[in-house]
Amino acid sequence: QEQYSQYKQEKNILDYNDMEKYMLRLMNNDDARNEIANSYKYLFVDEFQDSSPMQVKIFEALSNLVSHSYWVGDSKQAIYAFRGSDTDLTTAVVEHIRAGKNNNCEVKLLGTSYRSLPDIVEFTNDIFSKTFKGILNEKEITLNHARENTKNIQCLQYIDVDKEIGIPHYVAQLINDGAKPNEIAVIARTNSELNDIATPLANAGIPVNI
Repeated sequence: QEQYSQYKQEKNILDYNDMEKYMLRLMNNDDARNEIANSYKYLFVDEFQDSSPMQVKIFEALSNLVSHSYWVGDSKQAIYAFRGSDTDLTTAVVEHIRAGKNNNCEVKLLGTSYRSLPDIVEFTNDIFSKTFKGILNEKEITLNHARENTKNIQCLQYIDVDKEIGIPHYVAQLINDGAKPNEIAVIARTNSELNDIATPLANAGIPVNI
């Protein structure tokens, strides 16, 4: 680490972590703060759930310098744990805003999907309800759907296969009944689980892609 820092100094270069560190330090500089406050009225933070703890501190400092601050995110999509972002961090920030009585801040839940057909919305609701049970409340997990399936399109059929039947056997059965291999997707937590499913399918001559 010390050699890396020395190398960056010699080459006059910064990495991404340096930019975050110096930006946070800049938030304590009066000239910089005044320049930002006089130049900007709004702060928009999209995909907030991907923020690291240091980025949250930067956004909070910037929010104190502008007239209006909007942070948009989804705790269920916090996937950058290696950077320090997670569902707990996003939820903690939301609860902090909710708890503030005199900070003129409010939390609004977007509880309706205007994009997806009902099958898609019901599928994600079913998956997320199991995954985030006890972590988020029901209103933060499930969505209503605004679109109606007026053309009766079967865009998605979600099947929770009985372990006794086995996924490879069930997939083979679907294909024998007329389904195409590229119409079937299997979701698993690990690559090893997918390998256990893919191997017998490939041995049976069914094309698979992991």
